[in-house]
Amino acid sequence: MTKPIKWGLTAAVSGVLLLLLVVWGVQRYQDRLERETHAPERLQQRLMSVQAGDGTLQAEDLEQAGLRAQEEARIRQLLAQDLMQTPHPEPDQAVALLTPGAVSLVATTEGLLAALTRRLLALPQTDWQKTVVAADHWELLVGDTCLTLRDRGTDEAYWRWTSISRCETD
Repeated sequence: MTKPIKWGLTAAVSGVLLLLLVVWGVQRYQDRLERETHAPERLQQRLMSVQAGDGTLQAEDLEQAGLRAQEEARIRQLLAQDLMQTPHPEPDQAVALLTPGAVSLVATTEGLLAALTRRLLALPQTDWQKTVVAADHWELLVGDTCLTLRDRGTDEAYWRWTSISRCETD
């Protein structure tokens, strides 16, 4: 093989390798953009449509265990607050007695979806502000309520709503 042919083959192989490297880099960028930007934006849009009364909350959009625990704690707290305002002689005992029935409302997926839909519908009709935008989670501020969305770390870039709480004020 002559030197010009060797150089031509080397240049062709180098060009193909460079092209493959560029294609691989573009694909990684697009995957990262989908995972870190487009997927959480779609979830935020679905939650906003539920808040506006135009959409339906889906079980796949939720991290059910964490949100269920938060809702149960909120129900217990509201029940305790309500009973403390009554002349009941044993409010703590009444809370302990009433809590299992009250939290059973969110024990099923359907009950949890209904409770969270009511929470979204009760949010003020204000702009949703992104307070934290990280590769694996977003925090959104709606009125005085914070919502957390998290990347579940799967290949299909699937994000879920993981938390709802009152925002901390400075």
